[in-house]
Amino acid sequence: MLIWASGRTQGAVAEALGIEPTAFGKKLRGKNGWALQEVVDLAAELDTSVAYLFGETGAAPVGPAGIEPTTSTV
Repeated sequence: MLIWASGRTQGAVAEALGIEPTAFGKKLRGKNGWALQEVVDLAAELDTSVAYLFGETGAAPVGPAGIEPTTSTV
């Protein structure tokens, strides 16, 4: 959904990451595994965090500086 929301195609994101489009599609479908650096690069390319990609946070993607917003509990 982040790829779609960014207005880019899977092929364009794959090219930016240096991954063949067919291999990237297989990774997205879970047929091929991801290297850690690929996940880190994907998060950066989509302007979000690795935690968000893995569903560990429901927070919105990070801002342009790569800093997640914080909320005060006080």
